Amino acid sequence: MQKIHWHLMTWQEIREAQKRQPVVLIPAGTIETQGPYTYIGLECVVPERLAEEVAQRTNAIVAPTIPFGDSALFKDYPGTITLRPELVREIYEDVVRSILRAGFDHLLFLAMHVPNQPMMEHVAHKVRDEYGVMIAWINPGRLAPAVMKEVSPNYAAARGHGADPGLSLAMYLEPNMVDIANAVQNVAASEYQGLPLDAMTPVFNGFPLNMAIRMQDISPQSGGYGDPTYGSADQGKEIFNRMVEHVSGLVERFSGMETRL
Repeated sequence: MQKIHWHLMTWQEIREAQKRQPVVLIPAGTIETQGPYTYIGLECVVPERLAEEVAQRTNAIVAPTIPFGDSALFKDYPGTITLRPELVREIYEDVVRSILRAGFDHLLFLAMHVPNQPMMEHVAHKVRDEYGVMIAWINPGRLAPAVMKEVSPNYAAARGHGADPGLSLAMYLEPNMVDIANAVQNVAASEYQGLPLDAMTPVFNGFPLNMAIRMQDISPQSGGYGDPTYGSADQGKEIFNRMVEHVSGLVERFSGMETRL
C-alpha cells in the first residue's frame, strides 16, 4: 500500500515519491474557541481529514498539519492558542522551503482559518520571487456554507462561529466529542456602539468598518453566534463529502499545471 502521510515515510520513500511529482497537501488551521459545543481544534481536524480523504483519491501526499495560527480574536477564552502573525508567516515559509528543497513543486495549502490568509499570501509571493514556484492555497471553510445552504433546515439562523457549518462537521468527524443534547442558541450582540454587525464587523451605511473587535466584545457568555440546535452529523457528512469532491477535482487539475515559472 502506498503511503500518503509525509511524516510516516522514510527519507528514501520521500525521495522516491518525488519522482512522480505528486501534489503535496498542507493542512493548516488554528486552535481557538468554537462556542460552547464544538471542540477547539475543529479548524485543524477539518483540513487534516479532508487532505487524507483527497490523498486517497488522487495520489497526493499529506504533510503534517500546522495546528496553530493567528487567533487573537478569540484569545479571551480558555483553550485558544494564538501565535503572532509574523511567526505564523515564518512557519509557513519554512515549511514551504523544506518541501521545495525535497524536490516537490506542487504545494497546495488547505488553510482553514481566515485570519491566516494574509500570511499565506505573503509567503506565496516571496516563494514566487525567490524560487520561481507558484504555490496555491484554498480555505475549505469557504466551501462549507455553500453546501450548507442546500442541506440546512434554516441556513440563516444556523450559520455562525460555534454553530453551523462547523458544528455539523465536528459532529460527523468526531461524533463522540460533541454533545448538543442541551444546546441553546448562542446569544451575541447584533450591534456594536450603535452600528449593526455583520458577524464581527460593524457596518456603516452598507459598508464594513474594520476594527479590532474580539469575540469577547460581542459574545462574552458563549464565545459564538448562530443557533447550534440545527447541527447534525448527517448534515456534516454531506458537507464534508462535497468538500472532498471539490478538492479532489482541484488536486487533479492543479497537478497538471505548470508551477515553475
